[in-house]
Amino acid sequence: MQLIWPFVPNYILTWMLHASSHVTNLINTFGAPLGSITLRFRRNTLNQLISAALDNRWHTLEVGLELTTPDNTSGSPFSIGLINHDMVEILTNGGTSIEINRQAFISALEYLACNQHLENNPCRIGSNKDIQQAGPLCVAVRNANGVNVMIINYLLSLLSRMNLVEINGNRPNTTWLL
Repeated sequence: MQLIWPFVPNYILTWMLHASSHVTNLINTFGAPLGSITLRFRRNTLNQLISAALDNRWHTLEVGLELTTPDNTSGSPFSIGLINHDMVEILTNGGTSIEINRQAFISALEYLACNQHLENNPCRIGSNKDIQQAGPLCVAVRNANGVNVMIINYLLSLLSRMNLVEINGNRPNTTWLL
């Protein structure tokens, strides 16, 4: 049995990624209440799998680790200043401290999974300091972090270090689940 994510058999992840069409059929057949229950169950199950994957890979991040943001042309170096179970603090090359909470990690992985962003269907990162011009992945992660600060480039580099996503640094920058 092949594992895509830690502790998640390939057939389970495949089932989850293709379940959205079945949920739509159930909603159309039985109405919104069943659909709401099904969606809530699926989202809770997905969050549990994502949390397990993060728990399994969190140890790969360590204070002092130096990484670079994804863009091959203008990637910026940064390092990890602090880590605990609930967040990672990164230090930019300019000395700015930015906290990225665990919910932002979950939100990024959930977005990629729900939108079926695998290697054959990469997601445009769409980072932009202006939230009105940012792509949906960038906005989802920013909102989950609770602060209107663009963090997607740092977060994806951290997830890549954890071997949970792959990044193409050529423009337009893209990412996908491993």
